[in-house]
Amino acid sequence: MTPLVLVQSYGKKSCADIIKEILKSNGDEFDVTVQKFKEQEIETYKLNIITKYFKTQISLFVCEDFNKIRPDLLPLVEGCIFYFDPDNESFCADVAPLNKFMADNNIDTSCFITNNVSENLLIYNLTKQFKLSIIDLNEQWDDEHCGYQEVLQILRNKVWSSVDLSDIRCEKETNNALDNDLKEEYCNVEQQLNEFEDLVNSIQTFKTLSQNLSRDDVLNNAEILAEQFVKMLSED
Repeated sequence: MTPLVLVQSYGKKSCADIIKEILKSNGDEFDVTVQKFKEQEIETYKLNIITKYFKTQISLFVCEDFNKIRPDLLPLVEGCIFYFDPDNESFCADVAPLNKFMADNNIDTSCFITNNVSENLLIYNLTKQFKLSIIDLNEQWDDEHCGYQEVLQILRNKVWSSVDLSDIRCEKETNNALDNDLKEEYCNVEQQLNEFEDLVNSIQTFKTLSQNLSRDDVLNNAEILAEQFVKMLSED
């Protein structure tokens, strides 16, 4: 069973457009698939996740109201993508219920996406009040928009339930020619990569938001990032 990631829009951009852009950024087709989960049929869009170490699939689906999701479907939801317009101040009132929904259902993977992060005071307030990591869809690397690539990176790092790592697991009854030390290294490498990528994401978000932060806030956040970096370096 492929894990589900719900996509909900609180702005002018439609859920279908968001899913289409995510799939396009990943090289996937915008093809709908009707899947039956227990007694409920839902339309999903397959996102293929391919890394050096594993291949898997994630099913994206449109959610107009998370309160209407059937209880027996909720355990399959492993991630959420929420879009909001940067000038929509009413979205602040929606953040607390969204966080509660994710906490109540043990969903620890979320992406809050919008545009023009560095130009908007609302984003600063959301980040400071709710400690959200917000992805700017307009951010560019080497003159190319990279916002949806950040979304894909989070999904690769966090949505793991359907991943088959049997070919690199440390099992006693294996015919693999790798020695024990090398097997252990393969078992731990993905976790180390995830920690490094999380740190990079935090630095990128801090760089964008620091333009609107006070000097004290900049120093406090810089100290947190430095501690996170030192901790990662000190781990075996």
